[in-house]
Amino acid sequence: MTTYPRTLLKDVNPGLANEELAAIQPGLHGTLKGFDQVGPRQAQPAPSTKKIGQTVSNGVLTEFFAEPGELVVMSLTSLSPAEETQMDATLAAHDWTQRSQAQILDDQDEADYDTLLQAYQGWGSLTDAQFKGAMKIFLRVVHRRFRGSTI
Repeated sequence: MTTYPRTLLKDVNPGLANEELAAIQPGLHGTLKGFDQVGPRQAQPAPSTKKIGQTVSNGVLTEFFAEPGELVVMSLTSLSPAEETQMDATLAAHDWTQRSQAQILDDQDEADYDTLLQAYQGWGSLTDAQFKGAMKIFLRVVHRRFRGSTI
């Protein structure tokens, strides 16, 4: 495994960042070491050096620290110079307020759950078109959740 340490002093959407990195090379992904998670889709650079781990070997304690904004990108193979340049450009252009494809589908599922709940609560008064619409949503959500794919 090849690692590419970088410093990114801005907010990051971890799911989107990894989706953007995987578009450069399959399996390419980042680990946010010098970041604090502030929401389900937002991480900010830590305000100061952050302890990220420790080990004890032969009675000697070794601690590991990350600098604010430290991001380690990992790849199964070495990146070409062009891929490394593309990775840096992708990280520089990253906008945490955007959503990854998985996050967009999750948001859609959340909205669809509300629609299904309303349909269930008024099941007896649904028209045929409303019933078919609710069943289509139900099947899409179940298929995505249990099969991991979209319809």
